[in-house]
Amino acid sequence: RWQTFVMSERTILLIGVIAGLLFFRQTKPLLLKIILLALALSFGLSYLDFSGSKGVSLTLFGLISFFFGAYSLIEKKWLSLVITVFTFISIVHGFMYWPYYSELRFSQILPLVCYIIMWIKWKTQLEVMSIITIFTTYLLISFLSLFQ
Repeated sequence: RWQTFVMSERTILLIGVIAGLLFFRQTKPLLLKIILLALALSFGLSYLDFSGSKGVSLTLFGLISFFFGAYSLIEKKWLSLVITVFTFISIVHGFMYWPYYSELRFSQILPLVCYIIMWIKWKTQLEVMSIITIFTTYLLISFLSLFQ
């Protein structure tokens, strides 16, 4: 049963990455395009078959979320910042094995609500929707794993 979830987890994230890449043309600043391509690369690294590829992939994903969080803070994109902070904390929590990880995953309902709000105001958020879609997909997978 767990193997089935892991396979569907990768499939869900693949859908999120593809959806994010569909927004590539609407992603305006060059920095955001580089971040988007780096996210796609980090996802692709997880499929390589070498020792530690998943760790490298997740580390790269976490670093990208940190830098995008800094960008969101500088640009005062608060909904993006909330989603990105939850993504970064979730990744760090997973590496460090800190307590209360289940509570953190349950609280990820907040960034999912932020994502819905961003979709309601999609015209003002279009340039970051590609990256936020990938982060939200990751958070959705983490939230859904509570019910396994």
